[in-house]
Amino acid sequence: GVAVRMDKGYERVAARATWPREPIREVVGRTGIEPTAIAVTREAAWITDGSARLVRAAADGSTTRTGAGHPLDGIAAGAGALWAISRRDATVVRIDPGSGEVTDELRLVARPGSETPAPIAVAVTGKAVWVLNANTATVTRVDAPSLSVTATIPIALESSPRDIEAGAGAVWVSSFDGTVTRIPP
Repeated sequence: GVAVRMDKGYERVAARATWPREPIREVVGRTGIEPTAIAVTREAAWITDGSARLVRAAADGSTTRTGAGHPLDGIAAGAGALWAISRRDATVVRIDPGSGEVTDELRLVARPGSETPAPIAVAVTGKAVWVLNANTATVTRVDAPSLSVTATIPIALESSPRDIEAGAGAVWVSSFDGTVTRIPP
């Protein structure tokens, strides 16, 4: 894998971080594990690639990998931690940004399946973690300090939600049909 840090104004690459990857062949013919999400803290960039590892790329380009115990599909930084999601396991994982170690896990459902929430994206505000579940078209709000679900907010299923972000005093969900849904925090 490769991640680059650009200088201000994008004039040149300031640092390049690389790490070895083991190629895999999937049924559809795609080869390799590609980065799926990135979160940036003051110290480093954290990258998920769909595997059960987390890559930390420091500002100098050095990388370290840590195991997460779940295949990770998304990551966000905030509320004093890194927050990663596993679609397959329907789990939210809290990670210490200093050590890269998993500190807590929250299973969103007892048994993952096609009719239960499957996280595809994550965002963080103040003391809340927001998880977008595509197959149920819901957003799960998790209280960060207690790691407990405090709300499940429905989104129009026919809009096909695809991503979630936090900012400008709200949580925003974009959908494949071109709509954007605003959720007050």
